[in-house]
Amino acid sequence: MILSLCGFMSCGKSGLGRYLAEELKTQVIDLDSYIEAHEGCTVSEYFAKNGEEKFRATELKSLKKILKEYDNKNMVLSLGGGTPMNPECNKLIKEKTFCIYLTCTIKELAFRLKDTASQRPVFAAKGEADTETWVKTMLAKREPSYLQCSKIQVDTTIWDKKSIAEEILKKLPKE
Repeated sequence: MILSLCGFMSCGKSGLGRYLAEELKTQVIDLDSYIEAHEGCTVSEYFAKNGEEKFRATELKSLKKILKEYDNKNMVLSLGGGTPMNPECNKLIKEKTFCIYLTCTIKELAFRLKDTASQRPVFAAKGEADTETWVKTMLAKREPSYLQCSKIQVDTTIWDKKSIAEEILKKLPKE
């Protein structure tokens, strides 16, 4: 089974993905890191050079490649915060993975984003907008897509990877 993690930027997808893969003794792929490795630049550099539209096309192509390569295999896939916004990506995630939507309070997301702002091109483009207001607005746009492709939700506001992973593992379907 491909276990995928979706949610807003800084909700913990990458860190939890690595932790879950260790617990499940399987491989983890972080979609943004995968794209960076194949494109030879950071996501921020890719955005600056090619724009968001081209990035989203590359994201879809990369997702398709990963899902094809790992079909009928076990792995953990950490998605980008905007990946489920693409209807084709959303459909693939829903059909080909067991997706978990990692939720978090707006206040905590805003706090976490301040430490990683330079690595997040969509956040960096927010300009002078108040961070909490921006997160609230963006989450309102993205959450319907997260809910559409996910099978369960798990809150990551209190960041305790072990407890969060245990909650996820309890909710996974028994194979």
